[in-house]
Amino acid sequence: MPVVAFALFVVVTQHAFAGHDECQPVFEPMRRPLRRMWNAPDDDFREGILGEDMTLMGQRLGLAVALLGDPPVLVLDEPSNGLDPEGIHWLRQFLRRLAADGRTVFVSSHLMAEMAVTADHLIVINKGRLVADTSTAEFIKRNSRNFVRVRTQEPEQFRRQLSEAGIAAVLAQDGSVEVSGVSAAEVNRLAVANHHVLDELSTQSASLEEAFLRLTNSTNETAR
Repeated sequence: MPVVAFALFVVVTQHAFAGHDECQPVFEPMRRPLRRMWNAPDDDFREGILGEDMTLMGQRLGLAVALLGDPPVLVLDEPSNGLDPEGIHWLRQFLRRLAADGRTVFVSSHLMAEMAVTADHLIVINKGRLVADTSTAEFIKRNSRNFVRVRTQEPEQFRRQLSEAGIAAVLAQDGSVEVSGVSAAEVNRLAVANHHVLDELSTQSASLEEAFLRLTNSTNETAR
């Protein structure tokens, strides 16, 4: 398959975009999707592809072939495998442009950090069972612990004041106060009212990877 893809790529670049008019009817269907891959006019297109990283070149060509019929839905399996950071950035932006054009793009991937900044919606299947079908933000919110971290010169006193106000707060091992159930703005207002100077006030949330592992581990435990 890599050999076939490379051979096809050479033919397309040397004929379809090099001014050979007799070949245009054959390769014209490839022009639009391939130009879309590089997002460049014809003058810059050939220069871009001749200096391309081979792995990214193969990914671009595969996507161009998939777009030949202008499909409303694309299904991609691990499309960022083997790409360097520049290639992953390009792929992310390209997929989001396709979605913005009205297409539905399904991506199967184990790269959680990348999916967190690429996917709008998540479908999680664990051991053949559908365990989640929701937005990325909602998935993380449901399957992780979010809290506000506070650092102050008097952590125990501030923790007690939070508790007296009906706000759940615990003193962490590192001396910070972890506050649950309220926003950072609400914590800040209470600190101001009680004349506390805060050295840190930050909202802590789990990554997509942490939320995924928490959900699948709990699902596996329930199945047992």
